[in-house]
Amino acid sequence: MGDKLVSPYDNNTLSGSKNMQGGNGRHQVALARKKQCSRRKKRTGVSNLNARSKFRKTTHRRRTSLHKPIGNRIQKIQKTQSPSFCRRKINPPRNRPNKAKRKSNLGNLNQYKLPSTFYQMERLVIDTETTGLSPRFNNILTVGMLRINVEKNFLEILDSSHIFIRHLSGSVNPQALKVNKINIKEHNKTAITPNSACNKINQFIDKNSLHKTILVGHNLHFDKGFLSALYAKEDQDPIFHHEHEDTMYIWRNLQKKGIIPYGRSNLQTLSEHFNLDYTKAHDALADCHITAKVYHKMLKL
Repeated sequence: MGDKLVSPYDNNTLSGSKNMQGGNGRHQVALARKKQCSRRKKRTGVSNLNARSKFRKTTHRRRTSLHKPIGNRIQKIQKTQSPSFCRRKINPPRNRPNKAKRKSNLGNLNQYKLPSTFYQMERLVIDTETTGLSPRFNNILTVGMLRINVEKNFLEILDSSHIFIRHLSGSVNPQALKVNKINIKEHNKTAITPNSACNKINQFIDKNSLHKTILVGHNLHFDKGFLSALYAKEDQDPIFHHEHEDTMYIWRNLQKKGIIPYGRSNLQTLSEHFNLDYTKAHDALADCHITAKVYHKMLKL
């Protein structure tokens, strides 16, 4: 009863309290923390303990506010800033028209329809007739160009050009002249020079704005090789678009898929398959018309 109570924070009794719950080390840590708080309070006016208690009060207030009734929560959310998961956007009710009014409004949508030309594909069909099979040794005799708008349901011819080119040199393959049925002497009477032919081709492309129009042809690699050689000989640059679609390769891919039977892939075979007139073939412009019709038929497959 007469024993004196000893405080663990008293410096004079630290040596006698070694047996109190962990010994002398724990009491020394508590004393150092207490001194640090007092020094901080003298310097700033706020101690670590006060800051901690304030933080605990604010967090406790936030947690308890989430458990209040829904009506109070909505009012508080509207007045003060709240966490994103608590925000609720209250929209006023919309006055929606009934079904009859909505159906009547659908009749005005026709005035916003795009023109039919918007869905069309513009293409430039090209074909050539030559004096042989080699662009290095043979020359172009005629160039046919056909500007078309094509889609599955229609084919429209917009513009055309047929250019005859005169050559005073170069080898001539008699077999090639038998196929295209061109008389060189009669041909040279109305033909123009290669330089004028290049300029006329470029004028046709500039006039119709075909610089980025996709080319279409049958065995187009053959025609592009002769056209490139023609421009190179005249020190000019071709202005054709680099993208192209070849009906011969499209036909072969359709054969691989089993859509059409296997067989030859020349233009005559394609025209006979689609029941097209081939009597005027081996003329550059006539072959362009046949190729355009074949390409139109292939879009439906």
